Amino acid sequence: MGSLNRHEARSDTKQKPLHYSLLIRWSSEDDAYVATSEEFPGLSAFGNTYEESACEAQVAMRLFLDQYKEDKTPASEPKVVK
Repeated sequence: MGSLNRHEARSDTKQKPLHYSLLIRWSSEDDAYVATSEEFPGLSAFGNTYEESACEAQVAMRLFLDQYKEDKTPASEPKVVK
């Protein structure tokens, strides 16, 4: 099965949220909320609202995971509160 493109990853709204950590901050420089994830170095997802940046981050995470799978690279485990 081929990798998902950004549109396909975004259009499947029935997918359950991934349980990876997110840090969402306001960026005055970008005039947007920016979501990052400790488990996905290099991931930055932007949105006009807090919620939009979180949704964009979920899309980006799925694309990262798909690429890791294709490359046979192990993905980080989600960090969870115990």
